[in-house]
Amino acid sequence: MDLDTYFTYLRSWSAYQTARRRGFELLSDDLLADFERAWGGDRKVVKAVRYRIFLRIGKVRD
Repeated sequence: MDLDTYFTYLRSWSAYQTARRRGFELLSDDLLADFERAWGGDRKVVKAVRYRIFLRIGKVRD
């Protein structure tokens, strides 16, 4: 996937959506810039994204 697709994927997570509704931006401009540098500077380059998943499952209270 390319970097923009990866960001779209991260923004689809319910934890991200909940934080946004509560006024928090988890993907700050600085963090996005760090990701872009780590990606190699070209957002359109397609890379395999793999990571271990550790889940904490539950419901966030309002």
